[in-house]
Amino acid sequence: APSWKDIESLVEGWAARYRALPGTEALVIGAACSHHRIAWIHPFIDGNGRVARLHTHLVFHSMGFSRGLWSPMRGLARTQEQYFARLNNADLPRRNDLDGRGPLSQEELVAFARYFLEVCLDQVRFMRERLNFETLKERLRVLLVHLQQAPWQIGSEKSVVKIEALEALHYVAMAGPIERSRFVAMTGLGERTGRRVLTSLLDYGMLSAESPRGPIAFALPLASLGYVFPNLWPEAETE
Repeated sequence: APSWKDIESLVEGWAARYRALPGTEALVIGAACSHHRIAWIHPFIDGNGRVARLHTHLVFHSMGFSRGLWSPMRGLARTQEQYFARLNNADLPRRNDLDGRGPLSQEELVAFARYFLEVCLDQVRFMRERLNFETLKERLRVLLVHLQQAPWQIGSEKSVVKIEALEALHYVAMAGPIERSRFVAMTGLGERTGRRVLTSLLDYGMLSAESPRGPIAFALPLASLGYVFPNLWPEAETE
């Protein structure tokens, strides 16, 4: 890391350099390079890596690249050893006159940027597969079977979940909020059973509503992610 006396000017130069990059392609590559550079400048006593990762996440979000659907952070966490090795290598001084013009190795910075962008592509592909609407209905079916076989307590009664609710739940997920009476009718169940199923799905969090009698919308409680988006974060599913 540089001397503390140089940090202010280095941060100002970092911000000016990466803010002014022309074109989308340059901005994406710049996001990868700036990730290392702010970590190398090390402007804080602690938390510099977290700041670098947060900055990159926000850059992609502000560019409209991620839209909240993916983040390189998952990929960096899953390749942590390689991530830190690439970061450290990019700290190396310039090897010779062909290795860039600054004090650090351009070759190693390019290697870090290549690794970083490959992580981004991997995460985009991963989330595209997870969000595959063609298989969403089957994933919802698996979840409903699980909930049907593992009832929980709701007040003085047990939850009631039926596989007959699949069509209605899938419809809400794809089309958006609907009236409660329509959801019950779509299940094909009797009024009492249909409403108990609706109450159970609201209690579990797969459905949500802004008021006690208002329309219901699709939701994703944390407990459902292992079924709706399997392998999204396998480490968390085993905890």
